[in-house]
Amino acid sequence: MTPDNQLTHKQMKFVSGFLEGKSKTQAARDAGYVTPERSCTKLMATPKILDAIERGQRDVRAATTIELEKVLREIARIAFADVRGIFSEDGRLLPPHEWPDNAAAAIAAFDVVTVNKGEGEVEHVAKVKTWTKTDALDKLMRYLGAYAPDKVDVKHDITEIERKLHEGRDRVARLKVVGGSEAA
Repeated sequence: MTPDNQLTHKQMKFVSGFLEGKSKTQAARDAGYVTPERSCTKLMATPKILDAIERGQRDVRAATTIELEKVLREIARIAFADVRGIFSEDGRLLPPHEWPDNAAAAIAAFDVVTVNKGEGEVEHVAKVKTWTKTDALDKLMRYLGAYAPDKVDVKHDITEIERKLHEGRDRVARLKVVGGSEAA
């Protein structure tokens, strides 16, 4: 028997598996639970399990020093990158170690392909792919709350709408009587 705040061996295996990125069900299965689909739901509703997961996530963030500011800074580097810095003044691609940090941050992939031009002549073609600037800008805009909400809750008092609708119909009917053939 374990004290109330301590986890059993199975519970620790579940938490560990979940923190490794496994699904709740897979973590429960790997921990040895007989009915993992049902067990994972019960486990995720247990305060000491949730506390252990939160502590584990906090430890991972601390160990990797992942911070919101750092992530936002990286997204901003991609969003506002000027990749002209990876080229020399005459238009040749600079070696990667000479790229400015902000330009290098925007590079998603880099590949050099050798093209045989015939008669022993070869040409080296560099292919540079950048991260999508619009995706980075979109993430920043969402974080800053610069977009209108996806959904807007509009609540109307239906009786007020019905009243105004009836008033409008009455006005139209009066106009027809006054200005139409029925007025005669």
